[in-house]
Amino acid sequence: MQKLLLFCQNKNVLIFLGLLLLLLFLSTFFQSNPGVVDPMVGRKNWNTASQRETSLGTYLVWNSADFKGGDLGFQSSRTIDECLFTCDETKDCLYISYSNKVCYLKSSPSGFEQFKNRPSLFAAKRVISKPFVSETWHEAQLLETAEARYKTWDHSEWKGDILTQTVVSNIDACAKACDLEPACLYFNFNLQKCSFIKDSQNLEKTRTVGSRAAIKVRTKSPPDALVKHNWAKGESVETDYAFYQTWQGGIFEGATITTVKSDSLKDCLKECDNELFCHHITLIGQECSLKGWNPDYFEIITEQRNDKVWSAKQLSIKQKQQTHRAENTGLAVTDKNGCQDLHKDFLVGELYDEAENRQTQYNRYRVWEGYEFLGGELHPKSIRLETYTLDNCLKECDHIPECGFVVVEEGKECWLQSQPYYLSRVIDARSGIYSAMKLGRTHRKGLDCQTTYKFDRRGGIESILSSLSSFTRHFFGFIFYLTKFFLIWGIVGIIVLLGFNYWKGLSNRSYINEL
Repeated sequence: MQKLLLFCQNKNVLIFLGLLLLLLFLSTFFQSNPGVVDPMVGRKNWNTASQRETSLGTYLVWNSADFKGGDLGFQSSRTIDECLFTCDETKDCLYISYSNKVCYLKSSPSGFEQFKNRPSLFAAKRVISKPFVSETWHEAQLLETAEARYKTWDHSEWKGDILTQTVVSNIDACAKACDLEPACLYFNFNLQKCSFIKDSQNLEKTRTVGSRAAIKVRTKSPPDALVKHNWAKGESVETDYAFYQTWQGGIFEGATITTVKSDSLKDCLKECDNELFCHHITLIGQECSLKGWNPDYFEIITEQRNDKVWSAKQLSIKQKQQTHRAENTGLAVTDKNGCQDLHKDFLVGELYDEAENRQTQYNRYRVWEGYEFLGGELHPKSIRLETYTLDNCLKECDHIPECGFVVVEEGKECWLQSQPYYLSRVIDARSGIYSAMKLGRTHRKGLDCQTTYKFDRRGGIESILSSLSSFTRHFFGFIFYLTKFFLIWGIVGIIVLLGFNYWKGLSNRSYINEL
């Protein structure tokens, strides 16, 4: 104790502790995200947002959050990134709310609300606009082709390196020619001369009659928050099972499922076809990394043509083979009990919290309403039931060991599945559709490490308490835990008392020896 007091009396130690407390205090006033903190959001929430880029600028995105009021309109969007691009193209749009594939465009919302558990709800605000278009963005005209969408400005031209030039009759033909050139992101049209620009940071006014500048803001394929403007530099590749967008010289980092040996991009994509949860790949030399849904980032590591470095993203699926590397779900077992964090699962992770638990006499299930599992059917047709209900379909799955998933359309069909490859929201007019994933046996630990009842595996007095009435269980439970509390602290007190008496005896013995 004396050493501790002497340590605290040291002047240098006190100065160090004071500076440490001051830094901790000041850190609450610093922000990590760009832009001026919106008072409606607050500094604390401001720094919890993630950043996403679009053609126009940078957005801050909050999950499980919503901006209230200030709506300009709404429309359907497949992803939140598509919603952000739509905001770019809408006059006065600075905020968005996104939920269940519906994009709400907003100008000046009245409030911001953060929720604890709304994983499908997003809120975003544009905090940075690119300088070369920020002042004139909404003055631009919209030009659409079959493959892309462009913003165009009259009496303007981009400054930058020219990729190529061609002669066309009008700006529509120039835009169609830009569609065919993967590296074309900008173009200038001037008196039948169409110039493709690789990259530019300057949009300048010109007095030339008929001159127009254009920027590609969206392609036919959905925009990608990681690939960003490099999307248009990619090329489409088709395999026997899927369609991919590929980039030469680019890599995806993170979300690696496994690494295999491949001699070419084609072989690497075939490996991805054979891996159930593969949606991205990176090929460096002969090392083919198969990756899941959410890589950490994308970057171009070499601008020169290099057949040894490739990356690809899966766009759509024709057919998916069953994985030979993952069983039952896409996540490897995480502990000795076989438990998994299903929030990180490749198959159901992003939608896990949107489901609820349901149990039958034999098994526990996780059930999604309005979703359906795709692929992995055990039978070529729906099984026959007297009544097509979710409960009856789950009971059928109980009796088949190979059944791990079900999809039921109440009143019509019941499908039993072994290993689906995707969980998708039903986007057509059908109703009464449920999907379920088998977690494990009732009253036993399953994939999620949960059991039906709190006391069913503990045994002893707690097992007896669980069978009593609610009031009696709580009363005797209180007495039991109170007794356990005093027993534990009584033993601790006895140990402390014995230690004190032993120390006192040593002190008396030392005193007698001195006498």
